Amino acid sequence: MRRALQISLPLIILSAGVYGAHWLLTHRQKVTPEPTEPFRPIVEVVAVKSETYTPQINSQGRVEPGRTIKFNPEISGRISSVASNLVEGLLVRKGQKLYQIDDRDYRTALIKADSDIASAQAAITNAFAQISSSKARMAQSAAVLKKEEAEALAARKEWELLGKTEHPPDLLVRKPQIKEAEANLASAKAMVEAAIIGSTSAKASLAAANAAKEQAALNVSRCVVNAPFDSRVDSVNVDIGSYVAPSIAALVLQRIDQCEIKLPLSVEEFAFLGVGGSSVSGAMLRALGEVTLSSGQYNWSGYLSRVNGDIDSLTQTISVVAKVNSPYEKDPTPLRFGLFVKATIQGAPIKEVVQLPETALRGESDVYMYNHGKLHSSKVEIIRHEHGFIFVRGLPDGEQVCITQLDSFKEKMPVILAHEEQ
Repeated sequence: MRRALQISLPLIILSAGVYGAHWLLTHRQKVTPEPTEPFRPIVEVVAVKSETYTPQINSQGRVEPGRTIKFNPEISGRISSVASNLVEGLLVRKGQKLYQIDDRDYRTALIKADSDIASAQAAITNAFAQISSSKARMAQSAAVLKKEEAEALAARKEWELLGKTEHPPDLLVRKPQIKEAEANLASAKAMVEAAIIGSTSAKASLAAANAAKEQAALNVSRCVVNAPFDSRVDSVNVDIGSYVAPSIAALVLQRIDQCEIKLPLSVEEFAFLGVGGSSVSGAMLRALGEVTLSSGQYNWSGYLSRVNGDIDSLTQTISVVAKVNSPYEKDPTPLRFGLFVKATIQGAPIKEVVQLPETALRGESDVYMYNHGKLHSSKVEIIRHEHGFIFVRGLPDGEQVCITQLDSFKEKMPVILAHEEQ
């Protein structure tokens, strides 16, 4: 009996457990989970406001003189004096005497030319007198010849009236006298012609003497070399006692009325100038406004004057040239040649541009627009990235743009505005 109880008791307990579990499973109450709201990120938005945007284009370059000119002496000679400030790096003013060439030989040539002029003028006067006297002699000889010929004609008629058939004697018909008169006339004509030739020669001598005087006077003036414009002395190759010639550069001057700075720009930056086309005038560039140049704490104002050639094949840049007037007279410090400066160029104004933080950009050209608690994607035209901002076109004023970066995005994603969360 005890053994039977030991065997059956576990079976009874096991059966009771199975029955209880079955009952619980069949009679348990079903629990319905509470619905959960979708995740809505908190975002910040800004209102769209289009304005006129003036791009600021940055570049850099080295200050160079507007023009550098080599000066070769126009005459040869030995230097007799040199200005004290004709030293490399110093400034000289327009009209200042720079150096002088010994002019004694050229002044001697000038004196000789004056003497030759006087001699030629005297020769012309003498030739005119000879022409006048020779013409008078020629007229007298012509009259004598005419008289002798008339007397010869009368003698022949008288001879014929006498009925004589033989030739009259030469003396009777004045042949010797006529021959002499013809010779005198020919001599007078030759004297006139000789006097005319002499006059022509004297006139040529006078012209040559005048030309020689003009050249001698010019050479004397060229002995003194003055500065043709305000300039900076770049190099000097003259000193007292040195010999100069037209083939030798005496000095090199840099004009200081203007300086130039070549500023390379990328193709994209050049487009902001708004000049376009292949023909760009200086007036078009200058109309863009000033170029601000800076080095350390100093600033200078300039303007664009020209585009310097085509695109550089190595750097793929286009260079524009900025000019500054009177750079060595700028306050508080001159804009010296050789100085490396930074440049800020005013580009052409662009209308209807919206400025947004760069955080508003999604991908290459998308932004998220906020409307009635949801975001939707919109394409924009990117004008420029600048200092943490983007400048775009294609957004209507008054709309709102999300400026919060999101890890993920779905079209019409619900969001919460940051100020509403607060």
